[in-house]
Amino acid sequence: PYEYSGFRDEVLASKTSAYITTSLNESPIYDVKGPDAVRFLSSVCVNNFKNMKEGDIRHGILCNARGQILTDGVIMKIAGDTYRTYWLQPVIDYLLQKSGMDVEGVDISGKEFFIQVAGPRSLEILEKASQSDLHDIRFAHHRMAKIAGKHVRILRLGMAGTLAYELHGVMAELNDVFGRIWDSGQEFGMRKLGRVAYFMN
Repeated sequence: PYEYSGFRDEVLASKTSAYITTSLNESPIYDVKGPDAVRFLSSVCVNNFKNMKEGDIRHGILCNARGQILTDGVIMKIAGDTYRTYWLQPVIDYLLQKSGMDVEGVDISGKEFFIQVAGPRSLEILEKASQSDLHDIRFAHHRMAKIAGKHVRILRLGMAGTLAYELHGVMAELNDVFGRIWDSGQEFGMRKLGRVAYFMN
């Protein structure tokens, strides 16, 4: 939605309580996997991925031969030789097809939901929703948990070093997970964040 309670109220929630939004639910999602996954990612991004462990998150920046940014997004290691990327498609697929490396690309856009929760009360809200302790999730890390009986991946990732999280899971289970988080946030003054406030934030 464009707006819920008004952009001022929605934006202030990130300072006083927490907001919940699905503004990035249409994110391009692309898995890179195979024996040469690390080699490939290191060859097309400005940073390298040799020491990346399962549960780590990196910012991925793809440039052309002149050093101009083609796209940037998030890369996380989800299993042994499998890396999930966000907002790097279609550039990353084009580069992968040309690479000649032992690596496979799978576009899973539209199959995974993308919920963002941010603000000083966001950790309390998510712990109530998941009925679990989430203090162990450090900045730029992720792990699996359960909310409303559904498996979700919880990432701690924000732009200003404050408490901010993303939750990813099976698209068909979005409403159940979103509803449980929203219900859990009521006592903390949580707000729904619309498009205007999101891009203003």
